[in-house]
Amino acid sequence: MIEVFTAGAFWELMNILWYCFITYPLKKLLKKDLPYAPIYIINRVGKEYLKSKGLKGYTIFVRARKD
Repeated sequence: MIEVFTAGAFWELMNILWYCFITYPLKKLLKKDLPYAPIYIINRVGKEYLKSKGLKGYTIFVRARKD
């Protein structure tokens, strides 16, 4: 049995952009451990992954079983 689906969309993209343009530069500048993104964005990303199992999304998942 093989299942292919995608998940993550707008908020996953915002999460990655936030990290690249805000968190990462601040971590290097301040030399402190900072959260990946604001909790609001992280929560929205989680909801996207729970809802979405269609053909559009940022991350591709494949579940396979060897017979």
